[in-house]
Amino acid sequence: MEIHSVVVHVDDFLVISSTNDVESKFFRYLDDNFKSVKKFTDDITFLNIKIERDFENHKILLSQRSYAQSIIDEFLSPTATVSKYPLSGNDLTAGEVGVYPEARVMIGKIRYLVDRTRPDLFYCVGYLSKFVSKASDEVMREIIRVIRYIKYTIDYKLIIGSVNSIKLFAMSDASFVQSGDFKSQLGYAVYLGEDSGSVSNRSAANTCINISSTHAECDGLIEAIKEILWFQGLLCSLGYDINDPTIIHVDNKPVVTLAGEGNHLKRSRHFVTKSAYIKELVKNGVLSIQHISGVDNHADLHTKPLFGAALHYHTIGVLGKQ
Repeated sequence: MEIHSVVVHVDDFLVISSTNDVESKFFRYLDDNFKSVKKFTDDITFLNIKIERDFENHKILLSQRSYAQSIIDEFLSPTATVSKYPLSGNDLTAGEVGVYPEARVMIGKIRYLVDRTRPDLFYCVGYLSKFVSKASDEVMREIIRVIRYIKYTIDYKLIIGSVNSIKLFAMSDASFVQSGDFKSQLGYAVYLGEDSGSVSNRSAANTCINISSTHAECDGLIEAIKEILWFQGLLCSLGYDINDPTIIHVDNKPVVTLAGEGNHLKRSRHFVTKSAYIKELVKNGVLSIQHISGVDNHADLHTKPLFGAALHYHTIGVLGKQ
C-alpha cells in the first residue's frame, strides 16, 4: 500500500512518502504551481524542530538545540551553572500578583520546547505554570533552575521509532495528593515500540478530588485509555491492523484486579462506573491492563519531582535511549 502524507504550516511542508515515485509526482505538481520550491532531504528543520533519520535502526530523532540555546542566552547569565535536576520539590508558595511579569514569558517559551521535543519536563513546567501570575522569589528560582537543567541536557533528543514492527502500548500512573488543593497528579506515556521514546505524554492535576490512591490510579488509567483509543484509530487509518489488545502498564495492583474481576468492593464502589468501563474494554479484547513495578513505570516522571538515578532512568524511558 502506498502512503503519502503532507503536513502543512503556512508555506512549510513536511512530506512523507512510501515510494519515490509518489514523492516525485507531488514535487512536480508543486514545481508546476509555485514559483520557487526548496526541497530538503538531509538537513530538515520544521517549525524550529530538527529532524534526523536513522535509517539503519528505523528511528527519527527530534531536537530543538538552537531554540533551547536561545532560551538559555535570554534568561541565564553566561556564568550560570547547570542544574542536574529540573525541580527541587513541589511545595512552592505563591507571591504577589504582577511582581514578576516575566515569569509568564519564560514559562511560555519553555513550554514550546517541552510540548515538542522535551516531554520529560511536562510535570515541572506544568507545576510551575500554576504560579506565573503570582510568582514569588522562590518560584523564579525554580523557573531559572529548569533553564539551568535545559542547559545541562541541551543535547537530549526525542527518539521515536523501532527496529521491530509497531507495537502500541502505554504506561499510566498517578500521585495521590493529600494536601494543598487535594487534587492528585495524573500522567501517562504512549509508545509505538519497546525501544522507542514516547509519542504522546500527559501530566496534569485531576479535575476532581480522589479519596484513595486506587481511585487516583483509576482516573489516570482512564486518561491513558482515551489516548490509546485515539491512537488505535489513527493506526487503523494508516493501514495498520490492531488485532491484539493494547497493553497499558500500571503499578497499582488493585486497579489491575478491578479491570479483570470488576468492582464489587464496598471501599471502591464510589467509582464503579469508571472501573466497569475499563473492565468492558478488557473483556472485549481492546485493552490489557498489566502490572508493572513502580521503579519501571516511566509515567512516574509525569506525576512528581524525581532526582538522581530515578530521574535519569525515567527521562531516558520517555525520550528514548540517547
